[in-house]
Amino acid sequence: MNDSAKQKPLTKRKKFGVLQRKALTLLLAGMAFGLCRSPRKQWRIIRDIPKELERCNLQMFEYGLHRLVADRYIKMKDCGNNRYEACLTREGYELAESFSLDTLRIKKPDRWDKKWRIVFFDIPERCRRKRDVFRFHLRRLGFREIQRSVFAHPYPCGKEIIKIAAHYKLLTNVHYAVTDELSDSHRLHSLFQLT
Repeated sequence: MNDSAKQKPLTKRKKFGVLQRKALTLLLAGMAFGLCRSPRKQWRIIRDIPKELERCNLQMFEYGLHRLVADRYIKMKDCGNNRYEACLTREGYELAESFSLDTLRIKKPDRWDKKWRIVFFDIPERCRRKRDVFRFHLRRLGFREIQRSVFAHPYPCGKEIIKIAAHYKLLTNVHYAVTDELSDSHRLHSLFQLT
């Protein structure tokens, strides 16, 4: 059996409704709250949850939740007294994480610090799908391609790159650097409309 046959496939994306995405995201937020030690971050998580729930039709939300249970993205834990707790399965966690990658954004600071953020990677051919998805995320975040596996961005984005690379288990293949000089910077200046 060759390496590509052993490679675990990426999560296959079925069609998920908005409410199912919200259910997974809310459960992921609950996990983040439990793992978070910073009261400020915990408060931000609590503050954002009611906004998501306000936009939900509860009957449709319940139907979406049942589908997620049937598809084994969520498991229901019996707490007794007719109470159940919804928990993400490993597949549900990975799916919710992939939805959260879709909402990643790079913040544009008030002033550019005149440094370039370079992402370069060497992802083997047997992981071609992961490489293509990683490249897609870089482009979606606004990175510009310098060479086939080298991308540049003017604003701080290390956390975002690590999150994407970690999700696809590519941390050993992806590298991030910050530099003051770049040989092709005049072209990037105009692409990013920097002054």
